[in-house]
Amino acid sequence: MAQRICILGNSGSGKSTLGKALSKELNIPVLHLDRELLYENFQKRSLEESLLLHEMLISQENWIIEGNYQNLVPRRFERATLVIFLNTSRLVTFPRVILRAGRGGQPKDTVPTGAKHNDLSWEFIKWVTGYKRKQRLQLLRALCEEHGVPFLALPNISTEKQVEAIKQAIKNA
Repeated sequence: MAQRICILGNSGSGKSTLGKALSKELNIPVLHLDRELLYENFQKRSLEESLLLHEMLISQENWIIEGNYQNLVPRRFERATLVIFLNTSRLVTFPRVILRAGRGGQPKDTVPTGAKHNDLSWEFIKWVTGYKRKQRLQLLRALCEEHGVPFLALPNISTEKQVEAIKQAIKNA
């Protein structure tokens, strides 16, 4: 049975880490939207180009896609078999983002090819600290209902426990 899994959440919530662990466990490719939809040093593509690339990604039979890109979420949900929201407080995500920046930024396999160290910009800091996860949780839950796709909100627990919860959700679907 095809598996198409969306992982969403604030920056620093563990989307990439969970995506990689789930990919290894389920033997499904993980696609990092920052790597796929940005170019060079985190430059945004045009909306048309992003839409085309996104369509190519979601047209695959099996995938795990981690990343937000809100304007593309509804189309992704039309193909998804499971949506996961990492419901992690900014009290956890913000320090993670700071630590990650101190270690040289996001892992190279999750960013555009050739991207240099991604310094913390004020825009990015505002994004992380202003992330409204309770509102996002309600919106995503409603979108999943609308598209008839199972929804799983995961708390800040270990990646291993998250993977086990996801495997159980897949089994129960």
